[in-house]
Amino acid sequence: MDLKRIILWATLASALLGVAGCAASVAGPARPHHLAPTAPVADLASFHDALAPYGDWLQVEPWGQVWTPWDIEPGWRPYTHGHWAASTLGWTWVSDEPWGWAPFHYGRWTYHTQNGWLWIPDTVWSPAWVAWRAGNGWVGWAPLPSDARWRAGIGLEIRGPDLSLGIVPHGWSFVRQRDFLEPRIWRSLEPLPRHRFLLRETRDRTRYEEVGGRVAVHGIGLDEIERSAGPVRRHRIEDLEKRPGDAAGGARRALPTVRSEDQELQRLNAWEQAQRESLDDEQKRERRDWLPGEVTKEVQGRQEEERRALGREVEREKHLAAGRRDRRAREKDRALDRREAAKPPHAGRD
Repeated sequence: MDLKRIILWATLASALLGVAGCAASVAGPARPHHLAPTAPVADLASFHDALAPYGDWLQVEPWGQVWTPWDIEPGWRPYTHGHWAASTLGWTWVSDEPWGWAPFHYGRWTYHTQNGWLWIPDTVWSPAWVAWRAGNGWVGWAPLPSDARWRAGIGLEIRGPDLSLGIVPHGWSFVRQRDFLEPRIWRSLEPLPRHRFLLRETRDRTRYEEVGGRVAVHGIGLDEIERSAGPVRRHRIEDLEKRPGDAAGGARRALPTVRSEDQELQRLNAWEQAQRESLDDEQKRERRDWLPGEVTKEVQGRQEEERRALGREVEREKHLAAGRRDRRAREKDRALDRREAAKPPHAGRD
């Protein structure tokens, strides 16, 4: 075999191995590799002190140092307390939470059965790091799986054939398309037990690309939203993005609020009641959409399963609330010990 054929076969073998080993990619046209990324990149160390007043840093394998917020409501998940804004880099999450400048624009979130939602730091900024679904008048989003990777010049790489398989059902948030622009979007979210049904009603719309060296987030088109929700205001990304220090810089480490078991139970009961009422309203509306006598056994069975699923969600939230309460109590004790140790010695002591 001559040298040219040897080189050709080696090139083909290398290409096939590369295809076999790569992950699914969600990206726009690739940039030449020689162009350096210009997206804002944070120093990982800067996150620690900035987020410490608002939650716990934990060592959790296989991710290492992760962060989890303290004062969150039952049923909380990432990208719920705030609103979506259209920008020059696509749909941008504008958080109501004082620490939101970091965990919703850098890194990934993952759900941990013992500790709840954990943020895994990373250094590349994006308008949001979420998966999208849409269809039949619904829009849904959820934090990207922890193994989703952004590669400059290539795009977003996602393991596996189905993005949704890496996201827990209670990680999704769904609203009717007409409510997508609500400034307090958490008020319009569908109850958690409906998520499995809405996952079947929608299809994946996740799309990321690189624009001017920065990450851009799409998902659902502006024209689709405008048809149901009215005109969409376009913002410059510079007017929406927050840099480290804008919201949390210089924040003093506060003592966490430690609620009693009874107080936590009251909050949980109130959330359960709100979820139950919302679920009942949605199920009644769904039954009204059918002609009398045509509500199928399949729909009835699904609605019964949704009511049972609410009970499982409540039990999960009880478990997480107990864990947060214990962590806050331990941290409060540690913080008091640190403050006591930092006090100057009594006057007159050697």
